[in-house]
Amino acid sequence: LKYVPSSLTDDLSGHGGGDHRMIDMLYNYLNNEMCDGVSSLENSIESHYIALALEESRLHNGASVNIEKYRGK
Repeated sequence: LKYVPSSLTDDLSGHGGGDHRMIDMLYNYLNNEMCDGVSSLENSIESHYIALALEESRLHNGASVNIEKYRGK
């Protein structure tokens, strides 16, 4: 019997509907099952650094941001 976490809710509309797939993929990964993810942990972390820098820039009227501070460098 395969457990499908996303079946426990009917509101997974976030990320353009991708939340449903992300939850199931995370569950499969944590249970050492086949995971057909299209990204790596490194790519995911980098995209979050970019999002943080973009938000800082937005809050400061489009000012340039040194992304290295988010990378801890």
